[in-house]
Amino acid sequence: MRIGVLDLASSLISIDSTNPGKLELEIADFLGDVLEDLGFNVERQRYSMRMNLFAYRNQERVRLLFCGHLDTVPPTEGWERSPFSPKVMRGRLFGLGACDMKGAIAAMIAAGVEALAEDKEVGVGFLLTSDEEVGMSGAKLAAPKLRDLFKNLRLCLIGEPTDLRLVTCHKGVLRATLRVKGVASHSSIPERGVNAVHIGINVLKRMMERGIPQLAHPILGRPTLQVTWVRGGVAENIIPDSFEAKIDARLIPQETEDRRKLLMDIAGEWGERVELEFGLALPPYEAPEIPEIAAISRIMGTVGLDSRPFGVPYLTEASVYWEKGIPSVIVGPGDIEQAHRPNESVYITKLALAKKLYRSLVLLLNRG
Repeated sequence: MRIGVLDLASSLISIDSTNPGKLELEIADFLGDVLEDLGFNVERQRYSMRMNLFAYRNQERVRLLFCGHLDTVPPTEGWERSPFSPKVMRGRLFGLGACDMKGAIAAMIAAGVEALAEDKEVGVGFLLTSDEEVGMSGAKLAAPKLRDLFKNLRLCLIGEPTDLRLVTCHKGVLRATLRVKGVASHSSIPERGVNAVHIGINVLKRMMERGIPQLAHPILGRPTLQVTWVRGGVAENIIPDSFEAKIDARLIPQETEDRRKLLMDIAGEWGERVELEFGLALPPYEAPEIPEIAAISRIMGTVGLDSRPFGVPYLTEASVYWEKGIPSVIVGPGDIEQAHRPNESVYITKLALAKKLYRSLVLLLNRG
């Protein structure tokens, strides 16, 4: 039995799985039913109002596991048509999630079905998660089960948009909220107050000066620190008594100094008026040198793809799986330039090539 990549991707796009928003229950139930109809064993891992899916055939032979996320970001302004109405034109499939990453999920499932049609004993496995776009709670919940479910698992393949390049490393993330408590007064007598905005600006300036390690990774480049959101003040004639800012730090693998402690020490220089609360924190990822990744590189070369190791600045679920000792590579048909933007799309030729690549990898790594 075969399944059309374009048809399945279009069906997935038509289901609203925005996060925050509609979330993933509907799309997870739909895909669970599709996979069961295709002959896969399906385990639904439901939590809160969300669901992860594990699906497999010949699970003892699954060394390479296909991984993807079911959620999308909410649509932004500027869509020319409904983001949930898939449309094929100019050689592309348009729709929310076409690139990130419903197209990749469709290619993975189609590849698995074709591999089983060629060899019914080949191992094929999928992990489809919820909440990748916000907190990665789905991957965090699923990761501890992987070794028990797939005893011979060697590698996850994550279908995030890489334009079918072999991504073996990416930066980590550390997010924090800076809060400053001041004292309000009339702006004509600032000495009677404590300006929380002034303090906040000085703290952030010090963090930008001293909170970024002077290091560089040969592929990922330098670590970063960005202020992404600020709020402070009530009116133009009042000394502000509060200030708040969001901070996004991106980490590289060779950072040995704890960035969390570094930022805490800087904030601590201003005493009790300054508070730093940490949010999402995941380490950088760098794949180990294992035979399976070398084999993937060789196969990519045979189908005309760039097989050189590549890195990306954004975060993926590889960080979560690596915390459980499971390595990953990231290879997907989408282009990150198309993700999280109006009129998101993916080339149909890239979907077809992804299916061909994924099928070859399953037949190479999950036999015998």
